[in-house]
Amino acid sequence: MEHYRSLFPIFQNYTYLNTASLGPISTSLANWRRAHNQLLLTQASEAYPSLVESLNRVKETVALFSGTNMNNVALLPNVSLGLNLLLEGLQPKEKVLLLENDYPSVVLPIIHRGFSVCYAQVNGKLEENIEEMIVKERPDVFIFSIVQYTSGIHLPLDFLKRVKKNYPDLLIIADGTQFIGTRPFHFDTSAIDVMVCSAYKWLLSGYGCGFMLFKDHVLHRTQPRSAGFASYDYSITDAEMRFSGRFQPGHLDPLNFGGLRHSLLFLMDVGLKNIEDHLKLIADTAKEAFVERKLLPEALLQRKEHTTIFTLHGDDAVFRSLHEHGIIASQRGEGIRVSFHLYNSMVDLEK
Repeated sequence: MEHYRSLFPIFQNYTYLNTASLGPISTSLANWRRAHNQLLLTQASEAYPSLVESLNRVKETVALFSGTNMNNVALLPNVSLGLNLLLEGLQPKEKVLLLENDYPSVVLPIIHRGFSVCYAQVNGKLEENIEEMIVKERPDVFIFSIVQYTSGIHLPLDFLKRVKKNYPDLLIIADGTQFIGTRPFHFDTSAIDVMVCSAYKWLLSGYGCGFMLFKDHVLHRTQPRSAGFASYDYSITDAEMRFSGRFQPGHLDPLNFGGLRHSLLFLMDVGLKNIEDHLKLIADTAKEAFVERKLLPEALLQRKEHTTIFTLHGDDAVFRSLHEHGIIASQRGEGIRVSFHLYNSMVDLEK
């Protein structure tokens, strides 16, 4: 993976361990954006037909990357908007299972709509806690982040398959923002009914783009009411609105979404399995080093497998010291979060 590092100029000045906050864009993507803007600069509306067609290619690439059909893909500016639109179509009487201290954009849309809510505690026995709450509370919907943004604790896909097998009527909605781009993923064979993902982290695409994936049967569980010109695939003669159109009612930005396609093609060229193997090596080595230094919370120590997101014990003084030494991380909760992606190496961990 070392030769890909040169595509990300931020490493010329920093030890960047902050992908869980923002994935840097590559020189390749920056060059693509300049070419796109030059097209708008010189052709304006004359470029519009080709730009509209480019959005279909974005959907095709998202579908290929995620293991689904392009008709089951909606393009979103971010997870927050997509999830809010989706929830508008749920029945108010639905009971929702959440994870304690999950990402605010996952939790707040539920709370502010007044759904009946129950919570599973996030610790070393996360899977047991979830199953216990399902048996006890009988929720209709389970909404969660696959990878927790502070601790890096994740829900294995095999566990979700077991949940779906035992509770087939449970609607499973997952935020994959801290997950997709770190390993191979095939949506159609997963137990997840709806997946939402913002692309500015591990997909290295910058702000303003993301997507939703959904199974066909979701149409019978939620009926979003949003609509607009783009809901009809840009055709005023299309009398039947696609479900995906409910989530993209206005003009979509070909710059942001074209950049998403560019980055997805890059990640596929690198190889998701290669990325997974690289990250596992770093994660295993990092966890061992952090355990030796007593830097990790107890809940993480109880987990057999972990992602490349770690929140370490450390106060403001430690955080300032890291920054002074050119190490970019984030303060989350009572600790300091570091995260590693394909461009990181063991040298970064040693630093």
